[in-house]
Amino acid sequence: MSSTVPPFRLSGAAALMLARTVRAPLWLLVSALMARVMGPEGLGVWAMLLAAGMLFNQVLVLWSQSITQRFGRLEWESSRQLRRTWATRWPLLLFAGSLVFACALFAPVDWLSARLRVPQESIWLVLPLLLSLWLMGEVQGLQQVRERYMRLAWSPLIADLVLIGILAVLSLLAIFGQQLSTFQMLVAVIFSGLVTWALLLSRELKGTSIGWQIPEGRQLRLAAAFALPLLPGYLIGYLSEWCDYLLIGHLINSQAVGLYHPAYQYMLILIGIPTAVVAVLMPQLISRIDQLGPASEVQLIERVTPQIMSLWAVATVGLIALLPAVFSLLVGPSFEQSRAVLQVLLTAVPGAAATHLYGLAHFAQGRLLTANVTLFGVKLLVNASLTLMLLPLLGILGAAIAAVTGFLLVQWLFLLDQHRYLKVPINKGAFALLLAHIGGLALLAVDALFLRSLIAAAVVFLMLFLVRRADFFSPQEVSAMVPASLRRVTPALTRVLCQK
Repeated sequence: MSSTVPPFRLSGAAALMLARTVRAPLWLLVSALMARVMGPEGLGVWAMLLAAGMLFNQVLVLWSQSITQRFGRLEWESSRQLRRTWATRWPLLLFAGSLVFACALFAPVDWLSARLRVPQESIWLVLPLLLSLWLMGEVQGLQQVRERYMRLAWSPLIADLVLIGILAVLSLLAIFGQQLSTFQMLVAVIFSGLVTWALLLSRELKGTSIGWQIPEGRQLRLAAAFALPLLPGYLIGYLSEWCDYLLIGHLINSQAVGLYHPAYQYMLILIGIPTAVVAVLMPQLISRIDQLGPASEVQLIERVTPQIMSLWAVATVGLIALLPAVFSLLVGPSFEQSRAVLQVLLTAVPGAAATHLYGLAHFAQGRLLTANVTLFGVKLLVNASLTLMLLPLLGILGAAIAAVTGFLLVQWLFLLDQHRYLKVPINKGAFALLLAHIGGLALLAVDALFLRSLIAAAVVFLMLFLVRRADFFSPQEVSAMVPASLRRVTPALTRVLCQK
């Protein structure tokens, strides 16, 4: 990689990272409010509805939205329009919508209810929930393609604040003796998201020149050839993420799902923060590959990925040390069992950047079947097998151990696959990921907040020392990453991160 121009700038990523960092405590508040308003049983119903909506979204919708990210960026750069991309997508969306309608019309309600452990009166809420998820994906896809990073950063916060307002109203109603049923609360929560994302989409559509036209046959074939192979990958990705919910619901009950849900969601929120960097890197990487070829992929894997992985690991160790104590304060005594689950799941957070960054390379290479089917397939098999073994012995804590084992494994699988494919030396990437896992495992068996804080401080100091000794950063790279408005911090960052 060029020592002066890394393929990403810190300013765009910083806005997204800041927004996601702000969103993390907001989602702590959301989960706390939902836990207190609905209780473990109601939260279990919500979790299984969310699992159903995500299943439909990932299998029937998400593969189409990837077309905008892959082909829309090039059209936007050349013409500042997305007319051809939308013309390519609408027949595929019509096909997906027809499948959803057929499932809703012909699938027996009692079959869905039995599989998802959701009351029959609530199962129909899957449809508006799916529509809300689709609208959210469309909004974020348009913002990413157009590199509107500030909107991409803050739009989810608008939806979060609306949801917090709805939950606050529900809490006040309960305080004044107007306790709504679980079904009524779910309707309020789901439709608040649906309306919010519909309004945000109407705003994003302005200036995209999207119109209705017949798609070009060649473009439609290219898009279908790119997107349709993603279907099995999305299905496996869904199962690898939600299989714990399904197994807990079947082998224990929905209340156990409700206890597992907030801890797992907190872990997912933190694991998702590095997507801010990926959102900035993706359009730039696609443009650079079009200009420079595979050399850009080598840049990403050989230098940029270890840098971001090490920074992410250092940044998260202190956070995961404090979070279990904050979690207990927010969700209340009814979810005390969830604290141990969260403590186990947080082990996967310091290494989370690996999956996102190496997955970005898979996306650019068109090797999503390898990533989403083969690698996540291995994760799914390991997770599901261990869950079936440990759930009867340890309850939801066993499911957490199985889940975190799968996450740690898939991080190494992504790393090994990319370095093998590009024939890039593995030393820096493996060292960065090993540091991340040491940071997570060091806190696993410690519960007292003061002791966790001491261990976290020692681990961060050790990480920074080893990052400097490993020569992850040069002074020129640190200077190039820092935006002009923050130039005053460059000397301090250089002393901390650079050996020379």
